[in-house]
Amino acid sequence: MLRTGNKRAALLTLSGDVFKGWLAVWLAMRSSPIFALPEWTIPVAALAVFAGHLFPVFHRFHGGKGVATALGILLAINLPLGFGVLFVWLVVFVIWRLSSLAALAAALFAPLLTIHFFGYGAMALAVATIAVLLIWRHRANIANLIRGNERRIDTR
Repeated sequence: MLRTGNKRAALLTLSGDVFKGWLAVWLAMRSSPIFALPEWTIPVAALAVFAGHLFPVFHRFHGGKGVATALGILLAINLPLGFGVLFVWLVVFVIWRLSSLAALAAALFAPLLTIHFFGYGAMALAVATIAVLLIWRHRANIANLIRGNERRIDTR
């Protein structure tokens, strides 16, 4: 959205996508103990909101790449996890000014940081699945990065 040149629309879209991911997981986390839901409810909610972003029914299953939604999901799961992955994204972006490269780096680190905080289990599997789907959605960007013609983002 930022590439359209409309910074306000980009910020609004980014905020909405982060909030959407965060809200779905936060609601699952809050309602899970109330309704005595199983432990895997939260990872399933994370996968569901992410898949809903990638393949929205109301847009003929053509959605976004999921970076901001994934961030919201990770922030809801665990703030240090979310901020750790955001930090990776920021470092890569500041150095190379390539949003797609930053997203790919963050996606690779997300499962590792999840394992660090939660160990191996349903949450790590859900985050790894989200990372794989995010990387898959960036396949055109990966091809552009390999060819050296991925567009940099000017932050001025």
